[in-house]
Amino acid sequence: AAQGFLRAVSLGRKRWSASVQQDLLNLLNVWFWYGHQPDVNAVLQAGFTSVSLDAWLGVLPQLIARIHTPDPVVRDMLHNR
Repeated sequence: AAQGFLRAVSLGRKRWSASVQQDLLNLLNVWFWYGHQPDVNAVLQAGFTSVSLDAWLGVLPQLIARIHTPDPVVRDMLHNR
């Protein structure tokens, strides 16, 4: 699922389109629910480089709201990306 959302976001033509934003929100759900699993973590870390920085601006409030997530693996990935 994470790989599919990353691909959809990276291929999105308009960074602010509703579909790209929805894909990013779904990606965040996968990240914060399953990012502690090693295989999901590896896919996310590799795929984050394919998503442009400006695409993340639309979900910045959600990222800030989750900055103190209790899971250390997910928190570390959030702080270092």
